[in-house]
Amino acid sequence: MNGIEPTVVILIDALGYEIVRKHGFKLPIGGPKRLKTVAGFSQAAILSILTSLSPADHGMWLMYSFNRDKSPMKWTRLLPNSVSSRRLWFRRLVSWKLERVDRISSYYSLYDIPREVLPYLDIPLKKSYFEEGAIGGVRSIFDHLASNRIPYKVWDYTVDEGQAFSELTIELERGEPGFYFLYTAEFDALLHRYGTTHEVVAEKLAWYENKVSELFEKAVEKFGAPRFFVFGDHGMCDVEQTVDVQSKIERLGFKIPQDYLPFYDSTMARFKIFSSEAAEGIEALLRSTGCGHIVDDMEAASIGAPGPGSPYGDIVFIVDSGCLIVPSFMSKSPISAMHGYHPDSSCMDSSFFANQKSIDIESIVEIAHLMIPNFKVEKGNRDGD
Repeated sequence: MNGIEPTVVILIDALGYEIVRKHGFKLPIGGPKRLKTVAGFSQAAILSILTSLSPADHGMWLMYSFNRDKSPMKWTRLLPNSVSSRRLWFRRLVSWKLERVDRISSYYSLYDIPREVLPYLDIPLKKSYFEEGAIGGVRSIFDHLASNRIPYKVWDYTVDEGQAFSELTIELERGEPGFYFLYTAEFDALLHRYGTTHEVVAEKLAWYENKVSELFEKAVEKFGAPRFFVFGDHGMCDVEQTVDVQSKIERLGFKIPQDYLPFYDSTMARFKIFSSEAAEGIEALLRSTGCGHIVDDMEAASIGAPGPGSPYGDIVFIVDSGCLIVPSFMSKSPISAMHGYHPDSSCMDSSFFANQKSIDIESIVEIAHLMIPNFKVEKGNRDGD
């Protein structure tokens, strides 16, 4: 068994660098250090943190990919067109099939995905990020811990935030060395609702300051010199304008699914193309649409994202920071703040705190090697280190 120093990791979703600086968020450990995030949303960022791989390399870039032939929702094509995807029984039946038959335990939501698109989508990530073997062929820090029989405990988004902090305190009180990992998504939800400057954000950060400080004191009391980390996965940008991409595309007159399949995320519009006419028309329209640009092969490679032609789309349009696609499959109405913008946008940068003497990293992709110094990046081999 390979040992590990007592380690506490707290991942606060959307704990962005500009947010913590704006509100004067301070902890009794070193930081904040400004880190670049990756292209995509929380799934892409968290998996890059846990695997030390870019989204292009770990492969789980977005919640939904296109899969015309092997979609786990393809059976919904058999239902009458009159059945709305908003019907409660329909949504429950889809979820039952995904979870009981397809054994999907990862986080997903049906949002407002229309019936005509749903049968052609796949959910690439089948297991929770925090499970062993979550990504077939790619090693995460939890695979490393399990294969080396290092005791660890995880609190994820399924556990109430207050309960998670309380249970972590109890675990530290026991004084048993191990790897303790707490993830909370409540700050992210708060920012989406109120934006980055609202007083409730300052109040929540003050709450985190208090809770984290108490945990650090307890860890020092029990372990003397524990390894202690607090960081986010991405930042958050206040929404300043919206753009209706969907209506403009629909007015082109191309047919779903014969000519193309769309997916309208909050900050990205993605398209699987099946006719040259649709490709030309959609690209021309997107290039004339303000508030964003089409991501080409070179740019995708530079930001570590899957390029055009991947299961995530032949054409990927990403909006400028502060712009929001409305309506989208995520929501019919605008929200106060969003992420998922180009990783070079300063508001997307994450923050990083640690009680280590030297924090010589620049990206969230490098965090795994600080949490576990002997962690080895591996794809296609899970048989140990």
